[in-house]
Amino acid sequence: MMKLIKAKPLTAALGAASALAIMAGAAYANIAAGDKLGTTEAEIRAALEGQGYTVEEFEMEDDGFEVELAMDGKTFEAEIDAKTGEVLEIEDGDDEDGEDDD
Repeated sequence: MMKLIKAKPLTAALGAASALAIMAGAAYANIAAGDKLGTTEAEIRAALEGQGYTVEEFEMEDDGFEVELAMDGKTFEAEIDAKTGEVLEIEDGDDEDGEDDD
C-alpha cells in the first residue's frame, strides 16, 4: 500500500517568505560603520555605486570624506576616514532636521 504524502502549505509559505526576505535584503546593499570602501574618491565612488548607491555630493573635510548618497529614494550621509577608507559613520539623511538632538 502506498502512502500519500501531502505538502504542508505552512512550510511552503514560510520557505517563500524567507526567500523574499533574503532577496529584499540583497536589494538594499547597505554600508555600515567599519566597512572599508577605499582611500580615494574614485575607489569610494566605485564601491558605493557597485552597491547600488548614487553619489550626490563628495567633499573632503578635515581627515576624511563626507559623502551624500541615495538609493531607492532614500538619502544617506557617510563619513569616511581618508587614511584607512573605513566608514566612520552613516546616517539617514532623511532624518536630519538641522538641530542637535542633545
